[in-house]
Parts: sequence; C-alpha cells; structure tokens
Amino acid sequence: MTMRHLLARLTVALAVGLVATGAPRAASPAPEDIPALDAWILFSDLGSLRVRIDREAAPDHVAQFLGLAATGWYDGLSVHRIVPRLVVQGGSSGTREGEPHDWVLVPPAERIPSEEMEAAALPRGTFALAWQGEDPGSAGSEWMITLTDLEAGEGRGTRIGDVVEGLDVLDRLAQVSTSVNDRPLKRLPFEVRLGPSSLPEGQTPEAPGAGSDEPQG
Repeated sequence: MTMRHLLARLTVALAVGLVATGAPRAASPAPEDIPALDAWILFSDLGSLRVRIDREAAPDHVAQFLGLAATGWYDGLSVHRIVPRLVVQGGSSGTREGEPHDWVLVPPAERIPSEEMEAAALPRGTFALAWQGEDPGSAGSEWMITLTDLEAGEGRGTRIGDVVEGLDVLDRLAQVSTSVNDRPLKRLPFEVRLGPSSLPEGQTPEAPGAGSDEPQG
C-alpha cells in the first residue's frame, strides 16, 4: 500500500463522526494505526511551519488535531493570539471571517478529556492543543506553538508534536503587531496539510485529491 493510500485511509478513519459546523470531536484511532505524519501550517505571506506529530504523546489530542486537519476544517482560519516570548495561537472557529477587531472567540464546541501524563517542560517550537485557562481537559481545536522554552507548569496546552522546519517563520509571526489583548492587527490566515514524515526537507504535500497515487518521499 502506498503512503498516499495509507493517508487516505487514515483521513476516512479520522473523519468519522465530524459534522459540518463547529469543532467537533474526531474519532480516535490507536497510535499504531497512524503513519509517521508531519503537519504543514501554510501561511500565504510568511511561509510554512513543519510540525512532526508525536503519535504517542497524547493519542486523543493527536487524533483530534489530525481529524480536523484531514477534513480541511482549519483552512481559512487565522492566528488569533501572539504573546511575545511566549506563544503563537490559532485554530479558533471565530476567526474564519471578518477582521481581527470583529472576531468573537468562543470556547470549543466539544472538549477533549485530559490524558494522564507527567508535567513537562515545553521547549521552543513545541506544538500543543491549547487549554481554556488552566484546565488540561478543556482543549478543542486551538493549537499553540511556544516561542521560547517554558518550564513545567508554565505551558497551557497538551503537547502533540514539535516544529522541525520553519522556526524563522515562527519568529516572523512573533514580530507581528498586536492589540492590548494580544490579538494581531491583521489577518494571518493559514491552511494545514498532512503528509509523510519522509517527505524531503523544503517540500510540502499536495492539497487533498491532487496529483497521482504514487508515494511521496
């Protein structure tokens, strides 16, 4: 079976139970059923971030992110929070339309129960699903990336991967001007693409349905 076919089967498995609106809970395949995946967060003006997904970090949180990404749910959303020397955050359904000053950021429609894990430091470039406040059982669709090393207990998210390419893009995001509530003053829309971790450095996966059935990488 080619990697493309394997990813297609994973997409179907993760998409089961998703609905058209909001940010619902995705299905939860076992870690061993998920291929070695990377996620590319593509910004139209700034470049792209490549995130290596850790399948065993927090399986339910990983499945939630992959399920939404596989269906294209993230495409067209915008970064909504930038805290210098702390985090960049995106993935709120309230950012799909309008300008930043008009956004209404609502809590996730469904939340992922916390998964047992030891509190750990979050190095710069950690990719996590963000909590609502300090509750580890409150993550939904929003992701965050750390801009600096955070000690155990400082982070407010559940780690599901790490940025392995594009830290310069992360630095450019960190320099975007924000309002007093850490909201960027301009839209920073993005798309998310999934692909095999074997894809060569500097390449991004094709949009779903594009290209041939030949394996990549």
